[in-house]
Amino acid sequence: MNDIVEVKTEENYIDVKTDTVASLRLDAVLSAAFGLSRTKAAELIAAGRVDLGDSPCLKPAKDLVEGAVFSVRGFGRAKLLEIGGKSRKGRVFIKIGLYGR
Repeated sequence: MNDIVEVKTEENYIDVKTDTVASLRLDAVLSAAFGLSRTKAAELIAAGRVDLGDSPCLKPAKDLVEGAVFSVRGFGRAKLLEIGGKSRKGRVFIKIGLYGR
């Protein structure tokens, strides 16, 4: 029996983005990851199209932690790889890995 197990590492991401967000809320991180407006991200969350980990999340104000995996049906899946410091204007630096399809 030859079982192949795929291990997800940073090399498996199709794109790694660095951005800043006003807060670590789910809608803010989604908008940074997929290039959406924060309003559109909140609409997708309210429509039940967003999963946080393995379960649906209906709260746009949910704070994310480093390592959180989230997906949006129709847009893809991503992981919050790193939370950095703050900019002079108080925005939070983040690094997001987008999974390949």
